[in-house]
Amino acid sequence: MLSFKRFFFAAFGCMTLFVLYHTDRFLFVHRMKDWGYYYSVRWWIVVHALAGVTTLALGPLQFSSSLRRKHPRIHRLSGRLYLGGIAVAAPIAVYLGFTHGRPSMVLPTLIQSILWVVTGSAALLAARNRNFELHRQWVIRSYAITLIFVVTRVLMAIPAMERHGFDALVPLLWILNIAALLITQLGMNWPALFASRRAPAP
Repeated sequence: MLSFKRFFFAAFGCMTLFVLYHTDRFLFVHRMKDWGYYYSVRWWIVVHALAGVTTLALGPLQFSSSLRRKHPRIHRLSGRLYLGGIAVAAPIAVYLGFTHGRPSMVLPTLIQSILWVVTGSAALLAARNRNFELHRQWVIRSYAITLIFVVTRVLMAIPAMERHGFDALVPLLWILNIAALLITQLGMNWPALFASRRAPAP
């Protein structure tokens, strides 16, 4: 039986492939109009994209209980590579936002990058302190920030959103920054929020 976790990551895998084809294939198909606009920073984009894809691909491994239990070294190695991808992709995103992006996109991109680095750093610190429950929670938050890259581009591919361009993209990015933290927190606290506590017997 397909578990929810596997279905979730499979769905996002398909969404990522769609985004690479629909939005980012200009890196490979140079006749597309975006190639000319981004030509001067093409290598920064390539490095940023490779680092981002690394985090997207390795993130699901951090949630594999069997891998963590049977192959802890692989779990730790993939975790370091995941954080390495963030360490590379986040600063480049800020650089591109300031030097080659629309002014309205600078602040939400900066906030997203800060959240990405902070959540990843908190996950690493919790693991080093051997607080593995706290580590798990911060990894969930970190990967939720990672998925903003995919969700934003999928939603902007909807014709009703796409025709509004940056007028829709900027508020969408703000909403997703907030939702990534709020939804994950609600998900982690959901059982406790609705658990009934029985009064102790006299």
